[in-house]
Amino acid sequence: MNWAMGTIGLSLVLAILGVSITNVSLPILAAEFQISNSDIVWISVGYQTVVVMSLIPLAALGEIIGYQRIYITGLMVFTLGSALCGLATSFPLLVGARALQGLGAAGIMSVQSAIVRQLVPEAKLGRAIGFMALVVAITHMSAPLIGSAILHLGNWHWLFFLNIPLGAAAMLTAAATLPKSAQSKHRFDPVNAALCMLMLGFMIISLDQIGKAANWTHSLTFLGCALGAGIGLMLRQRNAPVPLFPTDLLRLPQFTLPLSASVTMYSAQGLAFVALPFLFFEDFGLSVVETGLMLSPWPMAILFIAPLAGLLS
Repeated sequence: MNWAMGTIGLSLVLAILGVSITNVSLPILAAEFQISNSDIVWISVGYQTVVVMSLIPLAALGEIIGYQRIYITGLMVFTLGSALCGLATSFPLLVGARALQGLGAAGIMSVQSAIVRQLVPEAKLGRAIGFMALVVAITHMSAPLIGSAILHLGNWHWLFFLNIPLGAAAMLTAAATLPKSAQSKHRFDPVNAALCMLMLGFMIISLDQIGKAANWTHSLTFLGCALGAGIGLMLRQRNAPVPLFPTDLLRLPQFTLPLSASVTMYSAQGLAFVALPFLFFEDFGLSVVETGLMLSPWPMAILFIAPLAGLLS
């Protein structure tokens, strides 16, 4: 079990590095590619958009073909995406490679909790979740420092090449240590999966357009597409025995309250960690290393609270 939990921890490190390590480089990438600050953030937003779009469909697919397969495939796709990011020579290529990286990260994150439940007795589940939160906090804290050190010593390409040996090690240990899960009998519905991805993807794009004060026609069109895909998904899964998008869970306060807290917390954190590097680097005139240090206190607080929260749970 220890080796399996170590594998999950290493995979979490990869997924979180994919989110956090690039943020400190956004001002530098904007200058290199001669892209506006509002557009360069798609190096981070594109990654996270694909993660959000893919989590539910990949989790559903994992129930059918096995969590281990989704997990290892996610690691493979993430590692390939990292290599392509490091080799990218233009902004569109980098965003495309980041999207592939995000798809791999979604494969990792969509099934990791289910795998932990297979590994850990219920009485120790809180500690296991606390361990995962601890790994996330340490990685979030370290990522700006690692990123700033890489940028100080070399170029931005190494932010992504770093993931290749880590991804290869995680794949090998995952294949050797993660358990094979029982597979569900129900079928995977690709139409519902596509509708779910379109709903979430168009919603994020519409929010991006609104945030840029772009053409309101475009913003409302994307929002309408998201609403249409969502209505189509709800109608198609209305009588399904195993709905892809489990809206029935929203009736449970013990589900909706933690979910609401997580959404608001991660929204605030995401906004801050994308915006702060520009503030520190451009407005305050801090160096890359100083910017990395300034981003560390927030995750450092999580580092101390996460084990306590897991123990109390």
